Amino acid sequence: MRGVVACEALYPLVERFAPDAPVRYIPAELHEFPVNVPVDAAIGDRVQAAVDDLDDPGLEAIVLSYAASGDGLIGIATEHVPLLVSRAADCTSTVLPGDENEYGENKASGTLYLTRGWMDCGVDSYKLYTAYRGDTDELIDRFEAARYDHPSLRVTWPDGDRFHRAQQSHPTSSESLDRFFHSVVQYYDRVTVVDTGDLFPVHHDYAEAVRTFIERLRREFGTGERVDLSIVEGRTDRIETVLTGRIVESTVATLLDPGEPYDPGS
Repeated sequence: MRGVVACEALYPLVERFAPDAPVRYIPAELHEFPVNVPVDAAIGDRVQAAVDDLDDPGLEAIVLSYAASGDGLIGIATEHVPLLVSRAADCTSTVLPGDENEYGENKASGTLYLTRGWMDCGVDSYKLYTAYRGDTDELIDRFEAARYDHPSLRVTWPDGDRFHRAQQSHPTSSESLDRFFHSVVQYYDRVTVVDTGDLFPVHHDYAEAVRTFIERLRREFGTGERVDLSIVEGRTDRIETVLTGRIVESTVATLLDPGEPYDPGS
C-alpha cells in the first residue's frame, strides 16, 4: 500500500483510485490564491510534516502530488520508503487534457479553470469577494446542502485561514471592492469546468456564479466583453498512474530513494 500526501483539491480522485490509502491533505490555498503569491516556506513545512507522519517501513512508497511547479517541494525527502513525486504543475494541470509544455503548464491563457476538488476545497476570487462583503451565508448553505445530499463531498473552503481573515476584515466600499477584484480577474474571458466524472449540480451552479461575477466586473470597470463558460472532459490517467501504477521513473512522476531530497531541476 502507498501513503498519499496530496493537494486537497485532488481528494475526489485520491478517494476514487486509492480508497484505502492513508492520506494527508495539504490546503490548496498555500500554493494558489487570488491575491497572494505561493507560500513556499509554509508549503515545505506542511508537506515535510505530512510525509514524516506517513513515513513507515510498512508502506510500499509515499505518493506526493502538490504544486510541483514552485519551490515549496525542494528538499522534501523520506527516511524509510521511496517517495514518488507527481510532475504535474498543480492539481488542475493533473487533470487537464493535453500535454504540458516545457514550463510544466497545459493551461490556456485567459481561462479560469475549476475542478470539483477546487470548488469544494479551494478559495478563489469569488469566494474571497463574498467574504470581504460579509455575504457568505447563502454560498456556504448551498454547499452544505449539497454535502447533505452527497456525503462524498468534502467542503472545506469555508475553513481556510485566509478566508477567515477576509471575513474578519474591516468593511470597504462596494465600488472599491469591486474595482480591486476587477483588477484580479480582468484577464479572464472564459471559465472552464474540468469534468472528471464526479460533478454535482452545485458545481455547475457555482461555475455559472463565477462566470457572472467576472462578466459583471468586466462590464462595469473594463471593456465589457462577455465571459464564456465551458466544460471539458478531464483526464485521470496521470493521477491513477501515480497512485496505483508501477513504481518506476516515468513521464508523470519522479521516483526518489529514501534519504534522497527532491530537486525539481535534476
